[in-house]
Amino acid sequence: MSIRAYLKFLIIYVLFIIFCGSYVRSTGSGLGCPDWPKCFGSWIPPTSYDQLPLHFKQLLTDNTTLRFSVFQTWIEYLNRLVVTVFGFFVLIFVFISKKHNLLKHSITLLALTLIQAGIGKFVVSTHLKPLIISLHMLFTFSILFTLLSAYFKVDKKLRNKRPAKSFSYIFIAIFIIQLTLGLITRSQVDLQNNNNLPRTKRHDVIPYI
Repeated sequence: MSIRAYLKFLIIYVLFIIFCGSYVRSTGSGLGCPDWPKCFGSWIPPTSYDQLPLHFKQLLTDNTTLRFSVFQTWIEYLNRLVVTVFGFFVLIFVFISKKHNLLKHSITLLALTLIQAGIGKFVVSTHLKPLIISLHMLFTFSILFTLLSAYFKVDKKLRNKRPAKSFSYIFIAIFIIQLTLGLITRSQVDLQNNNNLPRTKRHDVIPYI
C-alpha cells in the first residue's frame, strides 16, 4: 500500500470514529462504561446485571447518576475498540513516515492521539462534563487536520494546486468553528437540564435494586 493510500485510509477511519462518537452521544451511551480503560472493572463488558462486580452493583444502587444498560455498555465498548485500533494504525504510520519525509506529521499525530486518549479518560471520570466532551471532539478534528496536511504534502497534484489546498483549509476552519458553536449550544442545553448525562431510554436500563 502506498503512503497516499494509507493516508486516505487513516482519514476515512477518523471520519468513521467521528460517526461512532456521534452515535455514542445520540444513544446516550457515553457512560455505558463508567470506568476507564476497563468497563465495569473488566476487559470484556458484562452482558447482564448479574455479571457486574459487587462494588459496581453498590454504585448503581447508591448513585443515581449511574445506570447499567447492556446496549449502551456495548456501544461505548465497541467505540473504544475502534479508537484503540486507530492507535495501532498511528504507530505503523510513525514507523513508515520517515522515508516519506512525514516524520513531523506522524509524531504530531501520535502526540494528539495520546492526548486524546487521556481526554477520553476524563470524559468518563467527569461524568460527561460538557467542556471535556467539547475538548475531546476538537482534538479529534485536530487529528483529522493533521492527516489532511500530511496527505497534501505527499500528493503532488494537490500540492501544486494552491486554490484547492487553501479552500480545503478554509473549509476545515469553518467546520471546526461550526462544530464548536454546536458543542457550546449542546453544553448549555445539558446545563439547563441540570443533568450532564445524556438521555437514557427507560426500557434499555436495568432498574435499581
